[in-house]
Order: sequence, then structure tokens, then C-alpha cells
Amino acid sequence: MKRLAAVVLISLAAFVAAMVVFSSPGRKGCPLAADTNRSYSSRFEGAVSMDQSTHVLRVTRDGRPVSGAAVCINTEMIGMSGMGYSAKAHELDPGRYRVEFRFAMPGDYRANIVTRKGTAEVSTPLTVKVRRSSTQPGRSVHRSRRR
Repeated sequence: MKRLAAVVLISLAAFVAAMVVFSSPGRKGCPLAADTNRSYSSRFEGAVSMDQSTHVLRVTRDGRPVSGAAVCINTEMIGMSGMGYSAKAHELDPGRYRVEFRFAMPGDYRANIVTRKGTAEVSTPLTVKVRRSSTQPGRSVHRSRRR
């Protein structure tokens, strides 16, 4: 009986772990990983707050706007697994892409902006500071540093 209980507990834990892994942001159409290329740069345009349901991403290569690319974003709140978002972006203008989702909590998020153009798929990591409201002062975006 104790063995059966142990097997059931282990099976339940494995099921929960699988649900977390397979419902992560990257499993919803935006890859979690792609090649990195320092000639690409991505960032949020303006401050990022919980008030917003739409954000604008700027994507450049060698300082020039990237046009005609498929762009998507994965985010994960630092220190809180399960507080992640994934969305596909739509081009507004050359190098400017609109993405629709709302951050549920203020704080620091790791973001991964994936740009696909032709056969190249490039990932740009960022750290995003999400503010409680759009009137709260402070910086909104910090570039990730490679170590």
C-alpha cells in the first residue's frame, strides 16, 4: 500500500511538471531559444506598465530597422515561474512591431524577442522593468549583459 501511494505521488508530480513545461510560453508558437546575433537589437518602445495591453517593440539590425520579419516575444517574471507571457507581434512600420498582452504584476521580467527573417531565427534577450502604472517614474528596459 505504501508503494502504491509512492507511485501515485511520483506520477502526480511528473504530470504537474509536464503540464508546467508544455504550457510554458515557448510552447505557444514562439521558440524559447534561437541563435544569437549581436548585429540584432530589440527593445520595448517607451515605458512598460501593467496598464498597457499593447506594447511596441523596436527591432534593428546593424542600427537599421528590420522590416518584413516574423517577430514574437517570450517573457518570464524573475523569481516567479508561471508568470510568463508569449505573443506574436505585427509590423506597424519598418522596425516597429505591435504585440498584445498585459503584464499581471509589476517587477522584473526576462524577455526573449525572437526575430525570424528568411531562414535566420535570432533571439535577443532583455530584462524588462514593469511598473505598476504608466504614471510611475523610473526606467522600463535594461539590455541583458553577456557574461
